[in-house]
Amino acid sequence: MDICRSSLAMADALASLQPLVVITYNFSWSMNMTPLEFDRSRLALRGSPQAYAAGFAFLFGITSSMYHLTYMAIERFYAVAKPFNYKWQSKKSVYIGVTVAWIFSAIAIAIST
Repeated sequence: MDICRSSLAMADALASLQPLVVITYNFSWSMNMTPLEFDRSRLALRGSPQAYAAGFAFLFGITSSMYHLTYMAIERFYAVAKPFNYKWQSKKSVYIGVTVAWIFSAIAIAIST
């Protein structure tokens, strides 16, 4: 489960640090502009590759975090519901579960955009 928790931590870091960096950058960037310049630059960024990349990274972090938590909840439910049939997961099955969580989140974001 340490592998799953560390992968979840990476997903959470991606989801939480990205807005912090973007907000700090945009705040410092907007303080040096007039309102008219600010409006023009915001309209120029609308629909740009930068905007899509930032949106993808933010949503990817959130959905991957949700899929990791779902994977961990299902694994824990199975361990509680069937304690005598439950075997400790091998590293291979944990790696597969974590990989599936990342892939499903990428697919979900790709479909939604």
